[in-house]
Amino acid sequence: MKLRSLYSALFLLALLPAADIPSHTKTERKPSGALETLLPADTFLFGRVSSLHAAWKGFQTLPLYEIWEDEEVQEFVLASREKLEKEVKGKAFDIIRFIGKVYSAFDGEISFALLSPAEGGNWILCMESREDPARAERFLREVFQPLLKKGNSYLETGRTPWGEILLTQRTPETDYYAFTRKGRFYFVRSKTALEIAMGGKESPAGSLSGDPRFLKTLSRLQAGGDTSFFLYLNLEPEWARARKKAEKRPGRKKSLEALDESGLTGLHSLGAALTMKDSLAWDRIWLDFPPGPEGFAGA
Repeated sequence: MKLRSLYSALFLLALLPAADIPSHTKTERKPSGALETLLPADTFLFGRVSSLHAAWKGFQTLPLYEIWEDEEVQEFVLASREKLEKEVKGKAFDIIRFIGKVYSAFDGEISFALLSPAEGGNWILCMESREDPARAERFLREVFQPLLKKGNSYLETGRTPWGEILLTQRTPETDYYAFTRKGRFYFVRSKTALEIAMGGKESPAGSLSGDPRFLKTLSRLQAGGDTSFFLYLNLEPEWARARKKAEKRPGRKKSLEALDESGLTGLHSLGAALTMKDSLAWDRIWLDFPPGPEGFAGA
């Protein structure tokens, strides 16, 4: 098992087992890919986990899981949790309980997108309830809404165009929105992200799901195994934005020229995937250099 796979597995065991997770034995259905059909083709970052339940089952097949189940390890973890809970006056336990509720409510795909780092961090989180779509609505009302009310910012309650509840949390920096649709829970930052998540803002360049660069990266990674954990970084649009800004700022132009010489601006996209199955874990990384790597990147 590669070192990166080990880190990923450790991350899972640090969160999921600690949340008192119930067993899940139902067959996982194929991910719908709902979020990438809404996202514009120039989305900067996209990531998804096809199912936390399937990921946990895959982790249970790894040798590392046997170490996790060891009695002495569990005693150490329990003692650490109790100590941490006392030190932060219960806040850590609230976080663990929240993770457990997410796991219980959403048995489908969990995906995340950052539209562009240049737009103030506009992002979209989408979590899917496949077996029981009503769980998404209950999670919004019973878990998420009370959580937002604990904050000091202003909270509004309204309705989406389809009639579902829409929460709006206003802060001095920006607004956050949460709503459900067809068994999916959405939490977004900014009105722009809200319009995209609701399907009301289409990009002239089309959606991410139909973008040739995205499909090529996904296809390359699927050739090495399933993409239960998938990450996509879209750099080419950001290089184009950087060149426009560099025209007005000499300092940025020099920095961009240095990146050109290194060959890094030839990297149009990056994809990564992790698979955990049948006692094995392996990951893949795909770098898309259409003209071929040059400079430092080529070395």
